[in-house]
Amino acid sequence: MKIQNSHIIIVFLLGFLKATSVCAQEKDIKDILDRAGKFYMEQPQFKVDMTFTMYRGFYGKNVTERYQGIMQKKGDFIKNTMLNTLVYQFPKAKIIVDEDGKTLTYTPTDTGQALKTPIDLGVFLEYYQQSQVLDQGNKWVCEMVAERTTIGTIPYGKVVLHISKEDYHIMRQELFFSQRVPFKSKNGSGTEQDFGRLVIDLVHHRNAALETRNLSDFIAVSNSKELQLQGDYANYRLIDRTTQ
Repeated sequence: MKIQNSHIIIVFLLGFLKATSVCAQEKDIKDILDRAGKFYMEQPQFKVDMTFTMYRGFYGKNVTERYQGIMQKKGDFIKNTMLNTLVYQFPKAKIIVDEDGKTLTYTPTDTGQALKTPIDLGVFLEYYQQSQVLDQGNKWVCEMVAERTTIGTIPYGKVVLHISKEDYHIMRQELFFSQRVPFKSKNGSGTEQDFGRLVIDLVHHRNAALETRNLSDFIAVSNSKELQLQGDYANYRLIDRTTQ
């Protein structure tokens, strides 16, 4: 199975948590998730190296694929990279560059709802009602299982987050697929359907040298209000989501 770039969006760019009533156990996990979200919100800049590892089966050690990714934040500029897809978040727009397909997608951002952090963890409690917190040495392990009524409508039936006790940064994410997905068959002649899990290990660097980009590096607006691709992207195909 090929790890899709949409997993970055699912994991790191989810919407904001709605107010819900929760039981005592969920209050504990909510506090941990809130502290983790606050950690990323308050950091003026950081870089996170991510290793994506796909396993066949819920508990097996059969690695089918492994990729590297990078997440970084500097002020109000956020960038996510995995494989050959780059996602740039600016205060007024999001840019997605698909280097394989040579496309650039432009999506304007409502300034009142602009994303301030690439990790919004509270939303998990909206979809994963069964939860528990495990105390494992230097970290909290937050396990969240989706309600049976929502399995099949969301990509992951179970999510496990490993969160540092020291400063509440995320150390690892384990995502258990809610439905069978295609894997290469054992004899290599085709594909087979099976359950799988995606493990994301994160290594944080707070003082690393970071890239700085501007929206004008990608897009300019002509006098007739038309979008024009710039620089290295002049020959890419533009996908304009302004009216969608």
